Parts: sequence; structure tokens; C-alpha cells
Amino acid sequence: MKLTYEDKVQIYELRKQGESFKRLSNQFEVNVSGLKYMVKLN
Repeated sequence: MKLTYEDKVQIYELRKQGESFKRLSNQFEVNVSGLKYMVKLN
């Protein structure tokens, strides 16, 4: 699934609140490594 800008903002906010990559991966239907890469860029 392609992430929208709003999805990305929500992911950053949830990560700041302590949400796990595994749970975010399931919620947004993207793989964990892709999420880690995206978060690392910012």
C-alpha cells in the first residue's frame, strides 16, 4: 500500500508515543524494514 502524507505523519506520531514497528506494519500494511527506513530519513 502506498502511504499518503497523512499516513506518514500519523506513523511518526505513533512512533513517538512508543508504538512498535510490528504493529504499525500491520496497521498500515507495509513491511517493517520500509517503516524503519522511512522513520530513519527524518
